[in-house]
Amino acid sequence: MGKKLNISFIQFDVVDNIAENVSHVTNEIKKLVRRKVDLIVLPELWSSGFNYELLDEAADKTPEILAGLCELAEKNSMTIIGSLPEKSEKKLYNTAFCSGPNGKITGKYQKVHLFPPLGEDKHFAQGKDISVVDVNGVKAGIVICFDIRFPALITKVATQGISVLVVCAQWPKVRYFQWLTLLKARAIENQIFVIAANRCGSSKDLHYLGHSIILNPYGETIYEALDHEDSTRALIDLALIEKFREQFDCLSLIKPDIYAK
Repeated sequence: MGKKLNISFIQFDVVDNIAENVSHVTNEIKKLVRRKVDLIVLPELWSSGFNYELLDEAADKTPEILAGLCELAEKNSMTIIGSLPEKSEKKLYNTAFCSGPNGKITGKYQKVHLFPPLGEDKHFAQGKDISVVDVNGVKAGIVICFDIRFPALITKVATQGISVLVVCAQWPKVRYFQWLTLLKARAIENQIFVIAANRCGSSKDLHYLGHSIILNPYGETIYEALDHEDSTRALIDLALIEKFREQFDCLSLIKPDIYAK
């Protein structure tokens, strides 16, 4: 009998009000508690969005927000992962934090690939490393939005023995085909489950896609949201990964010495 996880995302419209976003997420988490979830994934920069005028204030509030998430995670024996602005060593990072069932931050990932068209590289420092966290005894990797266009990064994470890839995003509506194709490719090539939480709604002239999604290692859709606020729970069976890899284990066939030439 394989390990199983109940996983969920919270898809919503991130508004230009930090307190309102935090209140919304807190209320949605409390609703999901009744459905016995092990992992909840939140969108990228879910407290503020890409409102650069709010970033400094949002980063100052991040420790307080994380304290609240850790309290919820501990009280309900769950893991919560979402991206928030982080001040660290006099720099600002787009960081996905993992709030664990022990009531502490059990890991974090600072976004490596910053998105130039949004000016993200002018406001945030670049992350330098991958991240793997424990979710109820299961290894999960974390990436953020634009990162999914870089398969080498995600394969490096996958070779650390992960079964689940967590993606926090604010992906635009105009690039739905790329969103779906890239996520399916990352699931298939690494033979892992993918859970991607995306924002919906609009901000100024940008319209966000929604379509948060949960994929199995074959790239098949377990659940896909539409373009409105949504949250769901899906039970995933990690034995499916073993079944797939018994046929052929792609990760064991990687040839880094050849690729580096």
